[in-house]
Amino acid sequence: MRRLSYALFGLIFSALAGCGVTTAQRNAEDVADLHFQGIQKGNWNYVLAQYDPTFFFATSAPQWKATLVEMQHRLGNYQSRALTAAARQTYAGVAGTEERTMLTYKVRYTNGEIQETFGFVDRTGEGSPQIVTHSFRSANNPREQATGG
Repeated sequence: MRRLSYALFGLIFSALAGCGVTTAQRNAEDVADLHFQGIQKGNWNYVLAQYDPTFFFATSAPQWKATLVEMQHRLGNYQSRALTAAARQTYAGVAGTEERTMLTYKVRYTNGEIQETFGFVDRTGEGSPQIVTHSFRSANNPREQATGG
């Protein structure tokens, strides 16, 4: 009986843990949707609002906006994207632990494709992640890349 209880507890715990990963990924995908909607409309203030304030410690908001505008100028208008990888990583630091959801997309623009990788963190714990890292690499020229955050 005791073994059955442990097995049942383990099964329930595993199922609940899996739900957390799925929920975190879904929440991050929702933010990515908002990001790409802003890119498509050219609403740069809306795009930048999806980033965590710490992102701009290394790259200022005006610098990152200029990078995104230049990328769109070279690649053309946003067309579509496909999620190619997703992962969840835990980082330990002085201030405690932080869980990040990493999403990688193959993104199609009118003049080419790029790979974009986002790191998301939910600092509120309320299912509202923000972008803390963002990098992209040209599918045609792997040396052509940019990283922010």
